[in-house]
Amino acid sequence: ASSMHPTEVAVVVSPVPEESREVEREQEEGGENREGHCSAPSPLPSPRSQSAPSPSPWAKSQNVPGSASGVGPITSPSGGPGEGLNLDDVESLEEGVILQTPGEAGHSGRIQHSKTVDEMVREHVKRPSWGYLVWVLWMRGLKTSPGGTLTFMAGLQSALVAAVVGVMWFQNLAVYSEGRLEDRLGALFFITVYNAFVPMFNALTAFPAERAVISKERASKTFPVSAYFSAKTLTDLPVQLAFPFLFMLIAYPLIGLPWTAADFLGTTLIILTCVTVANSVGLLVSALVTDFSTGATVCAVFTLTMMLAGGYYVDKENIPIWIRWITYVSFIDYSFGALAWLNLNDRTIDCASPEKSAFEVCRQTGGGGE
Repeated sequence: ASSMHPTEVAVVVSPVPEESREVEREQEEGGENREGHCSAPSPLPSPRSQSAPSPSPWAKSQNVPGSASGVGPITSPSGGPGEGLNLDDVESLEEGVILQTPGEAGHSGRIQHSKTVDEMVREHVKRPSWGYLVWVLWMRGLKTSPGGTLTFMAGLQSALVAAVVGVMWFQNLAVYSEGRLEDRLGALFFITVYNAFVPMFNALTAFPAERAVISKERASKTFPVSAYFSAKTLTDLPVQLAFPFLFMLIAYPLIGLPWTAADFLGTTLIILTCVTVANSVGLLVSALVTDFSTGATVCAVFTLTMMLAGGYYVDKENIPIWIRWITYVSFIDYSFGALAWLNLNDRTIDCASPEKSAFEVCRQTGGGGE
């Protein structure tokens, strides 16, 4: 009561234990048996029988000057000094805690309304804002997130794979010709698929390690799920985007893509968007599946399906119509299509020889043109 408002007093009414009720019933039954066999005076009535029944389960509290706890005697709603709560009234108190202010009782001394524990917490405990919860969870995530060797190895992996891609397609895409058109599409498709696989599988290990702690904190209503997810995204996304950006810095100039600000920033932005979608899918699977091997299987099947529906291996028009709808939900198809449009739209492509050219205009002009 000392931690609340000076004008408010809390009365805690605990229900009578079951053992005490059994003892009272045995004593009453023993008294009745003795009355039937001897003329001894009946035992004194129990405190329960002395208390006048209260018409309402709500009790009123009074401040007593000089009392250490500040809680006065419990009286009935009518305010009589000798009246209290009986056992039936105590059992009807669901919350067990009643809060009353002097102004609520009025001059008649009757309680007009009561407050439950949740209402008391909402009034007297200031809940932190959503932004503050995100900030606290973000700071905790930065301190507990794996770093050091794991981060170094992920960066080394991106750099090595980018170097291999640069060697395999070394300056192969610098020339826009029909003979190298398939090589260009193949390089763009591989870059898309690689940057979809890696973040998705990395996200599988992000949530299971924190599942037990998060479940306990959610059970105690420490923070909403949206605050945790936002903080988790702010913690992991910079690292998830840093490695694809490093990959593009190494592979982009080596394979000979147009080195202009618009082309480089556009290609990198498309790849980073693909990484964000793949990371979100990995987080979803890790939250739904507790076993890592099961989650890895789900992610592998999902990503391979999205890859086959990407339009590179199979023409969309040749896919059976009853399953063609997969192409509309394939994020790899959208990413690859955006990269192909950015690198081929309004470009001049040199024709191959007439007998090897796949374009009608090149065969009509005799080849060698644009």
